[in-house]
Amino acid sequence: MKQTCLLIIWALTIKLIPSGAQAPVSAVIESGNVKALVQSNGALFWDFSNGQFIAPYVPGQAEISLIRASGIWLSGLDPGGNIKLAAQLYDSNGDFEPGLSSGTGPIPFNKIWRVTADEVAQHVADWEDNQIIDNPVPNVFSWPARSNPFFEQYNSGLTLPSLSQGFAGFWDRDGDAVYNPAAGDFPVLEVRGCEQAIVPHEMLWFSFHDYGIHNQSFGAMLNIEIHTLVFTFNCSDNSVLNDAVFVRYKLINRASEDLLEARFGVFADFDIGAPNDDYVGCDPTRQLIFGYNADLFDNLYANPPAMAVDMLRGPLNEQLEEQSLAHMMPFTNETGPQGMPNVPLQYYYLMNGYWLDGAPAPGNGLLFPGDPNDPAADSELTSGNTPGDRRAIASSAPFKLQPGAVNELILGYYFTQVPGADAFENVAAMYERSDTLQALFDDCFDIPSDHCALVVSAHAPNAEPQRLTLSPNPASQRVVLQIGDIREKLQVAVYDASGRQIYSATLTGVNPELDVSNLMPGIYWIKVVTDKGITLAGNMAIAR
Repeated sequence: MKQTCLLIIWALTIKLIPSGAQAPVSAVIESGNVKALVQSNGALFWDFSNGQFIAPYVPGQAEISLIRASGIWLSGLDPGGNIKLAAQLYDSNGDFEPGLSSGTGPIPFNKIWRVTADEVAQHVADWEDNQIIDNPVPNVFSWPARSNPFFEQYNSGLTLPSLSQGFAGFWDRDGDAVYNPAAGDFPVLEVRGCEQAIVPHEMLWFSFHDYGIHNQSFGAMLNIEIHTLVFTFNCSDNSVLNDAVFVRYKLINRASEDLLEARFGVFADFDIGAPNDDYVGCDPTRQLIFGYNADLFDNLYANPPAMAVDMLRGPLNEQLEEQSLAHMMPFTNETGPQGMPNVPLQYYYLMNGYWLDGAPAPGNGLLFPGDPNDPAADSELTSGNTPGDRRAIASSAPFKLQPGAVNELILGYYFTQVPGADAFENVAAMYERSDTLQALFDDCFDIPSDHCALVVSAHAPNAEPQRLTLSPNPASQRVVLQIGDIREKLQVAVYDASGRQIYSATLTGVNPELDVSNLMPGIYWIKVVTDKGITLAGNMAIAR
């Protein structure tokens, strides 16, 4: 009776709004050992035919995806108690569409912006030699950040709306709250509480929303806009960051009323090699869900990896308390109470810890929280479940989202495959790597012992950064790198005017010399990374 009444309420309250959605565009991003594809409507690691979280990725070798598809689910109640819901599963024209929401309709904004750490370093070096940008880097100048005066020039056919909540993150060199790359501003990783100017190896930014007809869940729209930053690292050491893809979601409530009992969920269809012999689990203490092979054999992997989705940061409630993982509900590609949802109420049930028929799930809907390696723990392995094709929805504890309010959730997708380890030993190693990943995130990815990211400056925006002076400049045969009294080992890379790395060297000593005798006459820029993670850059001319 309860389910029937709620279905009637949903049918009476859903608004059929013409969509006219644009087809999503896609982009590929790589870390040290992962290649992944994302879509501008929020569909992750899915080309609408096959999974695209390729791990481990080795160019020229067979590509195997550990995830078939992933994305976010959102649910809540309006002040009248009516269910609002949007979910990403497999459709290219589902509940979400690319672009922005004005609150009363969609705004075209269907593009994925890309920038790399090397491009930002080139831009910074260009600025710091004379406080003038002589050679604009297109991906820096096109970045969709607040009030970018060059946006339309570098983004044909698009307009950057005025938005108090901002768009993509940037380092505001002069503190005027306006992104102006000609004044030395540049894209950065925007994370609440992090003050450093950290630029990952690669960043993708795009936006999507749920304003319109929901063709996946058929739920009533929330009118939520989601700004998404996908980023990766490429470390010189064997780091968990090499095996990860990170996703930051910024949620903006475009509705004119509160969203109550709001929950943020992440959906993942795990495919650990062959998809029909998998298990799933979670670790609520680590805010972690994962998939793993149910036995020691797999048709595609000799030593099947464990695949994890780590909630590095949950949304905030009204008291500014971070909301933790509350439910993890597995389901299958079958009918019945533990199968695929088909109507809005069933999606809502899964996000709130119930089976599709409304029956409460065990453990308050936080299933299989135990280590499969522990015979006494609650896991699919110790329960003796029949392995199969596993999907899961993990959802946060509830919070309220007021009109215009902004909230944040950050996820880390990573795999663990220890050489020589079996499927369950990889799960054991995954837990330790989760702790390492969380510590790196909590430290704002500021990694002094490795060269994973561009750390331009740890100072306030108006502070003078450390300088790299090149002498002579122009140079002919050799150039001296003047960097004060730094005596550490230096990793030096030389780039041509197009941003292509053409030469690298390891130098030591105070003010070491770099051999440039083999370089053709022209303009180059040099990036220097110290063993403490300090990155310096400068322009250099070669003349003979």
